[in-house]
Amino acid sequence: MLVLLGGFLTPAAANADDNCRESREFSEELELDGISEISIDAGAGKLIVIGERGLTTAQIEARACASDEDDLADISLKTNQRGSTLAMRT
Repeated sequence: MLVLLGGFLTPAAANADDNCRESREFSEELELDGISEISIDAGAGKLIVIGERGLTTAQIEARACASDEDDLADISLKTNQRGSTLAMRT
């Protein structure tokens, strides 16, 4: 299993941990059948990618962090497949 662990912050919260007053967890498991490449376009924050050859699924776990509910609502995690590439974007 490929595990993608990430935390991402809104720009206002990127430099101060105490601005993480609001947070939301994301969790998604994706099939990797036919996938030969993973493309990640992530915003500010921390991203950890752990992988091995021959895996059949990707587990994405992320924590969105913001200073208020409105900013938190603007944060999303999107995935889609383009040919043999799995694209992820925050």
